[in-house]
Amino acid sequence: MKVIVSACLAGDNCKYNGGNNFNQKLMDFLKSHEMIKVCPEVLGGLPTPRPSAEIVNGQVMNTEGKNITKEFSQGAQLAFEIVKKENPDLIILQSRSPSCGIKQIYDGTFSGNKIPGHGLFADLCIKAGYKVLDIEDIEENLCNSMKQVTVSGAIILRTNPETNKKEIFATQRGYGDWKGWWEFPGGKLEVGETPEQCIEREIREELATEVKAEKILGVVDYDYPNFHLTMHCILCTIVSGELKLLEHEAARWLTNETLRSVDWLPADQLILDKIGEVLK
Repeated sequence: MKVIVSACLAGDNCKYNGGNNFNQKLMDFLKSHEMIKVCPEVLGGLPTPRPSAEIVNGQVMNTEGKNITKEFSQGAQLAFEIVKKENPDLIILQSRSPSCGIKQIYDGTFSGNKIPGHGLFADLCIKAGYKVLDIEDIEENLCNSMKQVTVSGAIILRTNPETNKKEIFATQRGYGDWKGWWEFPGGKLEVGETPEQCIEREIREELATEVKAEKILGVVDYDYPNFHLTMHCILCTIVSGELKLLEHEAARWLTNETLRSVDWLPADQLILDKIGEVLK
């Protein structure tokens, strides 16, 4: 297996403070695999050591107040070119980095607060469909067999009566490792259920609303750190009810123009192009 890793995890002293994030469990795992090291920040021409940096309103700023988005973006793109060339089976990245963060990044206040988000390099890899793993999840992921989870997700479609624009319904998770991220509502198939039966039941339970499953828009497969997800993405229309949030933190109706304005879960991102076609 070919694995690309953040160079700091392999002991390279490329961390902002001149040190590294060496991980022995990772090195033990990689003894029987091919390892390729990348450091997007070094590839972008940044020195080591250097002031620490965080993403602030979409821009990468360091503790000296300097905007270094150009260097981070260039480094992310150069690292991604290596990914495309090598076509790895797995990418393992350092947690919360503005380049490599997968589930969370720091919030831009340099206070240690964390928010849902991707680093620039991680974002490129995830959107391209590569299997990407946070180093903090490595022990559970590598020591256990990959669990298979099959779900249905509802692409609830309406035409806004005021704007006459097509919209889909997005919900924000209020629990778990991916708390704060956005998803299409739905859940696991029960024994004997079809994907369509599952989604009609799940929306009834989660949102107190009756929907009609119109058609399967697509099927997404994605490897999360601890399980493999197969998601049937089903276009639905509302029959009755008011979409009450019984489990989710928040919800939004999104148009084609605002479809990518929220932080979608990695698996859900993979169906957005098809949804965009529906919303045109």
